[in-house]
Amino acid sequence: AALRWCAAHALALRLPREPGPFLAAEPHLAAAHRAAVELADQLAVPLPAAICTNRATAAQHGRYEALLRHMIPQLSMLPPGTSELFVHPSSAPGERLRVRRWEARLLRDPLWHEALAQEVDELVGGWHA
Repeated sequence: AALRWCAAHALALRLPREPGPFLAAEPHLAAAHRAAVELADQLAVPLPAAICTNRATAAQHGRYEALLRHMIPQLSMLPPGTSELFVHPSSAPGERLRVRRWEARLLRDPLWHEALAQEVDELVGGWHA
């Protein structure tokens, strides 16, 4: 339904062509993912090649530097084409949102910007059909 709606409104959909580590970790989703990508192609709905994101909690990372070490290698693994960086930066207080504050810090980190400059051909603020 989402793909048909996107096609009717000439919109892209945030469904990565490459399943990546998150979908690959769920083998029962592989066939559904392949079918969705095929349908997107049939309907001419643009999809990002991959999505670069963080799904771990602050407790799992332990420190900001671990988040940085997790995110930078993802840049070198992006396939050709348009990919998406997906983070939820925030300055909200509270332990539950600590990783969101780290993601805000990441977006200002010179090491992150250096990695982007080395690994990404063109950085754009958004994309659409």
